[in-house]
Amino acid sequence: MAYGGGQKIDNLGQLKAAYDNPGRYKMLFLYGPDESEISYIVKKFLAHIGNNVEHILLNGDQLRSDPALLSDEANAISLFGEKKIIHAEIKRDEAMTAIEYYLQGPAGEHVVLVQSGNLTKANKLRKLVEADKSVLSLIVYEAKSDVLFGRLNGHAKSLGLIVKPDLIRAILARVNMNIHLAMMEMEKLSLYHDASIDNPKEIEEQAIIDLAADKADDDIAPLINAALSGQVKITVKELNNARAVKMEPVRLLRLMMYRVQQLIQISQDMASGKKFDNATRGIFYGLKPILEQQVKLWPAQRLFGLNGHLIDMEETVMTIGGQSAITYMEAEILRIAKTASRRRQPGK
Repeated sequence: MAYGGGQKIDNLGQLKAAYDNPGRYKMLFLYGPDESEISYIVKKFLAHIGNNVEHILLNGDQLRSDPALLSDEANAISLFGEKKIIHAEIKRDEAMTAIEYYLQGPAGEHVVLVQSGNLTKANKLRKLVEADKSVLSLIVYEAKSDVLFGRLNGHAKSLGLIVKPDLIRAILARVNMNIHLAMMEMEKLSLYHDASIDNPKEIEEQAIIDLAADKADDDIAPLINAALSGQVKITVKELNNARAVKMEPVRLLRLMMYRVQQLIQISQDMASGKKFDNATRGIFYGLKPILEQQVKLWPAQRLFGLNGHLIDMEETVMTIGGQSAITYMEAEILRIAKTASRRRQPGK
């Protein structure tokens, strides 16, 4: 449950209602631990608004360098009376000054939607928006697996795809329950098979396997497998390959985060009494031996710590940028591989 100026909001319907009643709120603010769920809600919200509204997208760097930009865009006069939505995607407190400046001024002519990530209760920006009666905030938690299954199944049907339940669960598991990425996978399948509602196509397991192979472009999967399995020499080789193809550091770190979160889920399922085969239901058989080894190398407590470290790494990489970011990332991934290697049995 979230609070915005004392008003509770717990679903997308109330967010839509806030938009349909202009003047009640100066800002719609979304935050929470599940960024994929936030992206899903934003996508649905923008679809509700329709294509007749001009979409002005801002980012945290822009608002940090020009704190007046948000207010300027929100108060810009439309010459022909067209509606606009000012949509800002930020991380943590990077737009604090811009948001504070906007909230202190008069209400803008256009809707302002701010999309952030996880904010603790002690976070200054969270305290600011929750205390301001002109802000409607929505805290977004992880959606339950059955909800994600229903969404992806419905999306597949809308694209003309007939997908068995086990394969839908497999796609969700492969992207670590990220509904935004899972929907993109379905869209790729639909395009590849030329499917539509008028020309439905049934998707077999091999098509999903082929898609998985296509997803690991630039050969990133071997690097993630080697690092988390403690194969130091292979990690060095794959880091060189990643550098050769100019792999984007943030993208690489996020793919590694997906794997770590997948391992956390498997570890938790096994701790609750499930056998490995049951805990990895829906995961392709070719990946299972690798995951089984990595779960043994990384106890749950270490996985949680590693996940937090990867989040910190992403923030550092985005801050320093350039060649320094690549060098830093390579050193940290090699350190992760060395940590795992110390837990490997000789000859493994």
